[in-house]
Amino acid sequence: MAYYKWASLLAVLSVALCWGQTPGGAPEPAVVGSVFFLDQTANTLIQLPDEDWGRKTKQGLRGVESMNIVHGQHSPFRISSANKIAFVYRPFKPEEVEKVRLFAFTEENGERQTVMGKRKGKNTEYNSGIPLEITQFGTSSYKLAPRSPLAPGEYWWGTGPGKVHTFGVD
Repeated sequence: MAYYKWASLLAVLSVALCWGQTPGGAPEPAVVGSVFFLDQTANTLIQLPDEDWGRKTKQGLRGVESMNIVHGQHSPFRISSANKIAFVYRPFKPEEVEKVRLFAFTEENGERQTVMGKRKGKNTEYNSGIPLEITQFGTSSYKLAPRSPLAPGEYWWGTGPGKVHTFGVD
């Protein structure tokens, strides 16, 4: 009889300990709405910097381009292209994870910019971002990984209105 009590106690403790664990051992983010780099070698999450952004419209012979811009040539957060690149995001509501997008910047005149849409005549093209694999990470977070390796350059996550979360790949 004592054996069953100990076995039951151990089962309960095992479930309690595993409840907060995530794949790879890193904890879920405590901050909602921010993007974290998943350092898979150290099993830690590192919050990406938030940067202010603006919108600019450019008219030319090719039509009208709408761009998101961030001042400065580089993000302060750097990732080696040798790393397996993955991120973790904890949305306010689970359905919001589908709205998260990853974009590449180009650099022009000391600014990082991304063309978000182009219109020429009646035709409009929208930038939908870099294709992602999205998987559950713990109970309320999601792992976001680009489907293809990221080339060296500057990138940003769009998670909704407000700031963008930036990083660079070296």
